[in-house]
Amino acid sequence: MVDANILFIGILFLGGYRVYKTFNEKTKISEFQKLESISRDKAQDNKIEERKPEPAYQLHTHKVKYWLYNSSYSLRTYSLIGLYNDLVLKNLWLNEPYHTKFYEILMVLDKNELMILDPHSRVITMNVRGKDNKVSTSKSFQVFATKDIIEATLSNAMSDIVRFNHHDAQHIVIAICVIALEQSLHYQSHEVALDIVKMVLKNYAYSEDVCSIIGLLKEEDEQLKFVSSAFKIALQTSSTYAYNDSEVPKSLQLPTKLPQKFLKEI
Repeated sequence: MVDANILFIGILFLGGYRVYKTFNEKTKISEFQKLESISRDKAQDNKIEERKPEPAYQLHTHKVKYWLYNSSYSLRTYSLIGLYNDLVLKNLWLNEPYHTKFYEILMVLDKNELMILDPHSRVITMNVRGKDNKVSTSKSFQVFATKDIIEATLSNAMSDIVRFNHHDAQHIVIAICVIALEQSLHYQSHEVALDIVKMVLKNYAYSEDVCSIIGLLKEEDEQLKFVSSAFKIALQTSSTYAYNDSEVPKSLQLPTKLPQKFLKEI
């Protein structure tokens, strides 16, 4: 009986010891995990402290002043004012001599009734007897306003023009204007139209480059085929006007002096 009691007490003691050992091990593991977590958090905090702050970039939102022409004051045609804003101001094509030369062309277009014959127009011939009993013959046909064709062509071609480098793009713009002027009538005076072309290229520092591009355009060079496509679209979409060649010719108005530029923030 005594041996049985001793055996029972031994079993209880052994079971208690195992429970104590297991609890003690769990406690040690829990404390180790806490220490490990604290160590990891400290290491992360140190990394955050050591990390350099991202540089803060300041946005340059201030406006810059440029020397510009007051197109709203010196041009009467709304579409030409828009062309100056879209072509020169938005692209910041303010370099000389391009800036002044292009504005000179806009002023010629604004002050003169230049026209391009509608290739599909039907020509009507009329015989008119005047007060002196003399019979005169006149022709009536449809024409485009040259300024409308130039504005539409440049608008249609602009996305392709700006793919070229800065100077070539500007030479293409001048070349398009020259070709449209070459095809223009000023009350049937071809000589007057030729005078305009001479005026456009006169004393222009890059006239040779412009002439080279004009040659490429007339030869329908592969790189510049988009220009002829833009010109055709302009003819298809622009309005025509009735014209009679018996109208009194008007003298060509060429700008003798350009308006002064003024400083403007853009």
